Amino acid sequence: MLALLALLLPWTLQAQNAKVSEYDYEVTSAAYTSIASTGTAWTQADITAGYVDVDLPFAMYLGENQAAAHSNIRVYPDGHVVLNGLTGAEIAPLQYSAGYTVTTTSIRYLQTASNEMTIEWRKVVANGNVLSFQLKLADDGTVKFCYGPMGMSSSINVFAGIQADGYIFRVGGSSWDEITRYTSGTNTRALNGTNLPAYDVNTGIGTVYTFTQPACVKPTAITATATDWNAVEVGWTVAEQGV
Repeated sequence: MLALLALLLPWTLQAQNAKVSEYDYEVTSAAYTSIASTGTAWTQADITAGYVDVDLPFAMYLGENQAAAHSNIRVYPDGHVVLNGLTGAEIAPLQYSAGYTVTTTSIRYLQTASNEMTIEWRKVVANGNVLSFQLKLADDGTVKFCYGPMGMSSSINVFAGIQADGYIFRVGGSSWDEITRYTSGTNTRALNGTNLPAYDVNTGIGTVYTFTQPACVKPTAITATATDWNAVEVGWTVAEQGV
């Protein structure tokens, strides 16, 4: 049994440590449920500081960056978070470079289950626009962006994506249904009345982005060398996947 566990453990770690460039993603739709009545709100001190540190009850992996259980995620009013202070490990559901105007009711966070954390930017104001969106983090490394109602009065450029290991996912292409892998952080997305994540005010259905860590990357160059009459040493390599 110990030998079997020894063989399985590297596969498990590879799944957790897969590079962001290897993530899968999909765009779907689902009901947008605000946590305004249940989540913990920012305080005036948080607004003064310009961020709030939220305890993450489970271990979180973002690419090859690892944060142990009860690490902090730092939530900023401009629509992004940083994982445990790790350089380059950032998640941005809707980041506006000039920042948002927030109040103590604008940003909330909630541990919605033992294995999920929700952070909500609710009715934050950016250049006259009123925006509502959420970030959901799961203990298996899944990252979700959920977009709710938005009132647009002027165009702004935003980042939307995840970044780690030098690789970046950004919303790109010709619509919010497309995500593009970039290798720099210079790509932004226009947000205006005709180009924004879909939300149906009648049904409450909004756009959902889901970034999923891949299964274990297939090993190559597998070798097996007998080291004793009852023991064998198994080796392999894992090739980097292209961006």
